[in-house]
Amino acid sequence: MLTFEKLCMGCMNDNGGEAVCPICGHTAGTPNPSGTLPIKTRIQGKYYIGKAIEKSGEGITYIGWDDQAHSIINIREFFPVPLAKRNEDLSVSVTEGNDFSFNAALMDFLALAKKLKGITLAAVPQIYDIIECNNTAYIISKAVPGITLREFLLRNGGTLSWEQAKALFMPLISSVSALHKEGIIHGGISPETVMVGRDGKLRLSGFAIAQLRKSSSPINSQVFPGYAAAEQYGLDDGEMDEATDVYGFAATLFRVLMGSTLPEANERITDDKMTIPAKIAEALPKPVLTTLANALQILKENRTKNMDELKIDISPAIDMTTSFNAVGNKPEPVKESKPINVNRPHKKDNSAKKAAVLSAVITAAALLVVFFIFWLLMGGLSGNGTSTPASSSSVPDNSSSIVDSSSTPSQSDELLLEVPDFTKDSLTFEEVCNRYPEFKFKILGKKYSSKAAGIVVDQDYKAGSKVKRDATVYVTLSLGPEVVIMPNLYGMSEQEALIELFKNGFNYKNVTFYEIEDATVDYHHVVKTDPAVGDSLSIDDKILIYYSSVKPAPPEDNTSSDTSSTPVTNQ
Repeated sequence: MLTFEKLCMGCMNDNGGEAVCPICGHTAGTPNPSGTLPIKTRIQGKYYIGKAIEKSGEGITYIGWDDQAHSIINIREFFPVPLAKRNEDLSVSVTEGNDFSFNAALMDFLALAKKLKGITLAAVPQIYDIIECNNTAYIISKAVPGITLREFLLRNGGTLSWEQAKALFMPLISSVSALHKEGIIHGGISPETVMVGRDGKLRLSGFAIAQLRKSSSPINSQVFPGYAAAEQYGLDDGEMDEATDVYGFAATLFRVLMGSTLPEANERITDDKMTIPAKIAEALPKPVLTTLANALQILKENRTKNMDELKIDISPAIDMTTSFNAVGNKPEPVKESKPINVNRPHKKDNSAKKAAVLSAVITAAALLVVFFIFWLLMGGLSGNGTSTPASSSSVPDNSSSIVDSSSTPSQSDELLLEVPDFTKDSLTFEEVCNRYPEFKFKILGKKYSSKAAGIVVDQDYKAGSKVKRDATVYVTLSLGPEVVIMPNLYGMSEQEALIELFKNGFNYKNVTFYEIEDATVDYHHVVKTDPAVGDSLSIDDKILIYYSSVKPAPPEDNTSSDTSSTPVTNQ
């Protein structure tokens, strides 16, 4: 049996006693950093501390060992900086004047741990134990081998195609949605907290109290630049909710597909730039670009509200790609493309003969069965096992019994559900799911209609038809009217203008940029468009965007000028 003494303190694997672990590279005898628990410290006599693997303003995470279950674990110690300090006996005490903040944060830490412990999701760490001792608390969770998404991307060329990314990210959408339904906001979704397991599945790490995910906090905050939403910087309303995780998820997907990180949200407030390389944009389904544009809005009121809404927005990209592959890339059947082996003709002939004989036997047997059933229905057998001739009075009796049985609902008929008209009340997909929980729904696609975007406008089963209780109803959502109004792009950058057009359903391939000399707007910002603002047009119409070619003048040297009458302000 594997014992703690044989393990590497860096990964908790048996490394054969090597001084430098060939598995993780940890050097035996290397101490943990100052302020953390020493290696081989025991928690409640059964959990051993290994290497400190992560430290934030909320606490410290260690690789650990469960001496009873003989398994590798993660141990998260609540140690908020600067509210806590380490005592000589390794317990934790509160720094002067911070008792209230420490205790409030500790209560949040324990509340989050208890919520997570009650959740069973493959993408969420499985919590085994919650311990309160040493004037602090510890969370014991299962250690899942893997690397961060950031490291995974570095090892795989920096980006993934949509085909590669969708299989990874679609299950994660459902997991984050499930967390939200339990009242858990992650607040730190990023390539640093999304893990890629050895099984190729994405998992979330880095769960923390809300104070850690806000730039203004009594503890040392940890927000991830480019992935934290504006409200985490105290902007907008300053409150985190489901839309906060929508932003983090979308920003992470943006990084995976584009190969670059967005500017920080507090910078995008005044300079909202989203650079999408043309080569990558051409390779992405339009719903992906639209989904990202909606989910990465700075203001929450304009942003995709929750993960369910994001899933609806991006689902057409899943269906479109899958359908394209099914039709466009379908391989030819092997038997048609495989060359005939002329050296073995007899084996092929014998196989064909055997197949023909077998087919004939099956056909004959089927005919016999049909004949036998027909004979029974016509009164071929009597109650005493002898044959009874069919009389004139027996025929109506049999006919009557057949008619009666068809008009009486069977056990299977009683399980059928009558399909309502899901389109009559102008409901969104989410509203249909909530109103009719007895049905299962999936989105078949989207189409233009007079209804607002997102409204259910068609269904595969007609209203009034009957389906089994476990049948799935496929619905079609509205894309809104096919004729749209040209938006106002004046003063926007090139990328901002493209994103705004994507949001309105326009095809970026139909957009052309031209430079004109105009100093009324900043360099490379939109001066005017053709069609003009407010014009009605189809989303397939060509659009010309004219942007300024006038570069800003270099700053003048005013060192010798008289500035006494001109106030100087900090920009």
